[in-house]
Amino acid sequence: MKIAIAIEDVNKSAGQERVIAELVARLVPRHEVHLFCFAAQDIPPAVIVHRLPQPPLRFFMVRALWMVLMTWLRVKARDYDVVLSQGGNAVNQTHTLVHTCLALRWELTRKVYWRLRPPSLFERLLRTVWFNLVVPLERRAVRRCRNGRTFTVSQELAEVQSQRHGVPLAGLIPCENGVDHDRFQPQPDDPARLPLRRTMGLKDGDLLALFLGGRWLEKGASYAVEALAHSAPQVHLCLAGRDDPAPFRALAEQLGVAERLHFLPATERPWEYYHAAEVFVLPGHEEGFGLVAVEAAACGLPVLMTRVGVAERLIEDGVSGYLIMQDAEQIAAHLSELAADSPLRQRLGQGAEQSARKFSWDRQAAEIEAGLQRGS
Repeated sequence: MKIAIAIEDVNKSAGQERVIAELVARLVPRHEVHLFCFAAQDIPPAVIVHRLPQPPLRFFMVRALWMVLMTWLRVKARDYDVVLSQGGNAVNQTHTLVHTCLALRWELTRKVYWRLRPPSLFERLLRTVWFNLVVPLERRAVRRCRNGRTFTVSQELAEVQSQRHGVPLAGLIPCENGVDHDRFQPQPDDPARLPLRRTMGLKDGDLLALFLGGRWLEKGASYAVEALAHSAPQVHLCLAGRDDPAPFRALAEQLGVAERLHFLPATERPWEYYHAAEVFVLPGHEEGFGLVAVEAAACGLPVLMTRVGVAERLIEDGVSGYLIMQDAEQIAAHLSELAADSPLRQRLGQGAEQSARKFSWDRQAAEIEAGLQRGS
């Protein structure tokens, strides 16, 4: 097949960007793969890359809408057997791969996130305009690619998309993300572990709970910070990734736990962050899949996660971690228990690693490839 894939960026450092990097590496030995993107790295040389011009403004909203325009101008569907978009980032797709549900995020923004952190009038107007542009694009893509041509990264996301956009669930194909088990595995002697912990001022016996990703408010970072106020004094929390730390630092200062809250920047070597921690926490409001949680589990970390995305496929309570609510005291109780019980941490970490083994990039690519061949 001759396959065109439209996505802003491709790399192995971020969520959906990593999914496509892993996918094209497995498609290109058997198909002619074309990438239409702003930037690409970590891909095989056989992939044909069509670099799209960057938008005049690098603001993420402008960039996303510019992508829709550029794919409309540059990707001619008649020239390909398959045009695969990421959600609604194209208007001439034959298939779409969905990583999140923008319709759900818009509802949560209005009903939850703005209550947790009231926005300025400008931000409120900006977000309203943004979601009223992109939610219809998402809905159009899912409806256009119904009947086996929409792939979702989890069964849970398929159910959400079906409910939100009024398409039959049977026409959506769940294809769960995978993990690079060669990179993401337990490594207690990782040379990066001690320097990272020294940077944060941790002592022997301290427990480090790691939160990694973007959109910290949406993914529940504030609940993890609040949990510090109820947890044992040897429990520390690190928020890592791309977001503004100021509101979370202010919350920690208000709660009197600022000395136990740490920040690390986004990294292209996330396994080093996992190796520096003892537990992973993700008390989010929504997840399409939850790739960071699966990667953390593959590195042998017990996972504390709300029942979103793939959580119930990854976590068995008391075996590989804990399914939690957005309740600071409940999160704190689990963290304090893990801080006091090293054998428990080890047992849950082993269970998490074993659970993560069922997630495979090879399997996801094979499922997507089969779907493309059926629907082309």
